[in-house]
Amino acid sequence: MLSLRNLRSAVAELTDIRESDTDFAREAERVNFGNVLEYAQLALKDQIHETGAQVRAEIDEPEVRLPRKNLRSVLYNLLSNALKYRAPGRAPEILVRTAISGEDTLLSVSDNGRGIYAFVASYIDEAGVPRLKSAS
Repeated sequence: MLSLRNLRSAVAELTDIRESDTDFAREAERVNFGNVLEYAQLALKDQIHETGAQVRAEIDEPEVRLPRKNLRSVLYNLLSNALKYRAPGRAPEILVRTAISGEDTLLSVSDNGRGIYAFVASYIDEAGVPRLKSAS
């Protein structure tokens, strides 16, 4: 039942993020990227399974000093978007990386999805004019 408890904890923290955006820079602590990535994958377990997604990690810098719930929220949203905007007919391949650059820790998430161009292009007609969709 450890994974169920972890999932409940992750969901509670993700909910708390929405309720208190003003606390974004508070409560920094040493956070392990691998653990946070595991929480995000657990929260998205059904979508990962349904899409056949493969999530890989290349963690060069295993820890960073940040609020844990904020890092969870960022990773969750990036993974969720990679699954949501996947390329039709292709299983998502998602790569999460951390690296050191000077005094900074870099986080990157890449995938083989539709890409930003395809997303933006869906809102622009052949003449380059933005299409507005009316609310139904």
